[in-house]
Amino acid sequence: MLSDLSSVSTSAFTLAAIQEEGEKEGSLSLLDALISTLIEPVPFGVDGEMEKDDKFQESVVRILYTSTISCNGAFSAVQKRSLVGFLGGITMTQGEELLNFGLTIEEWEELSEAVRS
Repeated sequence: MLSDLSSVSTSAFTLAAIQEEGEKEGSLSLLDALISTLIEPVPFGVDGEMEKDDKFQESVVRILYTSTISCNGAFSAVQKRSLVGFLGGITMTQGEELLNFGLTIEEWEELSEAVRS
């Protein structure tokens, strides 16, 4: 069992859970909620004095990358429209740690292509 990694793969279940809409009519999927928090970050800190949490945004971008590229997921048309403005407003240059959200240039390009396609 340990030599066959596919026997313990949970990516299909995880992807399904992320994309599944809530039980209440009109409720968003977890993926929709993550995209929303990325595009419109909620102020945080003791008094809400900080506009966005860079580490949280990095984690969300990594989840988006993993779910679409590594797990062969796809964004809906609505999700793509939401993300295209966000990703398009960011210039990816090598060495700018805050702008790449922890992704390599290749990973960033793959994610951007998944949003544009």
